[in-house]
Amino acid sequence: MGTRYGILLKRDDGREEVSDIKMMEGSAPVVPDNGRYSVEKNLDDRVKIGMVRGGSRDSVAGFGYEDFGVAEEEQPKAKRRASSTRM
Repeated sequence: MGTRYGILLKRDDGREEVSDIKMMEGSAPVVPDNGRYSVEKNLDDRVKIGMVRGGSRDSVAGFGYEDFGVAEEEQPKAKRRASSTRM
């Protein structure tokens, strides 16, 4: 069985996001040498594309999704819109 590699993209805000996952035998995948990409070896099976290093939601093995949340003021509007579409 191969090794699970994660291709990490360094975003403009400095956080590393999983942008691709590969199962490979032998050497690690080759990524552009421009400082924006890196390779994480032996990535946990539960880590998914879109997770960021240090993310707080559904976190596993140091990766998780960002928790953007919803502003308190916007929640009633969303509920009102959903209820007004029912007949």
